[in-house]
Amino acid sequence: MNRYYFLASLLPSLNMGTPPEFPFWEFKELCMQNLSPRDLEQTQVIRGYIDLKNLRPFWQQKELDPHGNYNHKEIEEHLLLEEGFPDYVFEFLKEYEKLEEKFEFFPVLLARFFQEEIEKSKGFLKDFLIFEREWRLVMLAMRAKIYKRDLAWELQHEDPQEILVAQILAQKDAENFSPPEGYEDLKEIFSEFRQDPLKLHWELANWRIKKIADLPQRGTFSIDRILCYLAQLILAENWVKLNHEQGMNVVQNIMKEQEG
Repeated sequence: MNRYYFLASLLPSLNMGTPPEFPFWEFKELCMQNLSPRDLEQTQVIRGYIDLKNLRPFWQQKELDPHGNYNHKEIEEHLLLEEGFPDYVFEFLKEYEKLEEKFEFFPVLLARFFQEEIEKSKGFLKDFLIFEREWRLVMLAMRAKIYKRDLAWELQHEDPQEILVAQILAQKDAENFSPPEGYEDLKEIFSEFRQDPLKLHWELANWRIKKIADLPQRGTFSIDRILCYLAQLILAENWVKLNHEQGMNVVQNIMKEQEG
C-alpha cells in the first residue's frame, strides 16, 4: 500500500461554514501529482458520482457541481462520442430517449452506479459508497412515511432482496419508520429540522462529515485518508457556495435523485 506522507501532512482541518484553507482545485492538482494511477482512479470514482448527478442539471441547462471529473463542455462531448462514462450510462440514454423519461427513471442510473462501483471497490472507498447509498435510502424512507407515500413504489428501482431495502420494505405498512442500526441519529435530525430545509442541510452535512471520518482507515498517510478528505472537502466547499435559495432546494434535490 502506498504511503502519502507529503500530501497527507498538508491537509488542514475542515470547518463547516468556513472556506477551506485547501480549496478543491488545489487539492485536485496535488492528487494528480502525487497519487499512483490506481489510487487516483479511486478519487475519480467519488468525483464520478458527482458527474452522474450532474447529468440532471446538465439536461436542465443549470449550473453543475464543480467537483466532478467533467465540466459542461466535457460532459457534452463525452455523451456525444459515447466515452468517458460507464457503459450503463449510454445504455440508459438509449433506453430513455425523451427528456422526461430521463428524469423519471434517473433513480435507475443511480442504483446502477452504486451496484457497479460497490462491487468493484474495496477498503475505504467501498465503505464510503455503501454509506452514501444507505443514508439516502433511509432519508427516502423517512420522507415517504411523512408524506404517506408507498415505500414499495419509492424503492421500485432497488433490489428488494438486498438487506437494507428489505428492512425498509418490511416497514411499508408501519405507521412510523424505524431506521436501521447506525442511522438512528439521522431520523432525529430529519424529525427536528425537516420544516427548515436550510438548517436540515446544515445538520445533514455536519452529520455526514462526522460519519465519513468514522469510516475505517488504514492509517494517516494512506489513500484512505486522502479519500476521506476529498469527500469531506466537497461537502464543506459546497456549503460555503450555497446561497439561501439553493439551500432551500438542496434536500428536495437529494430526494429527486432517488425518486426521479
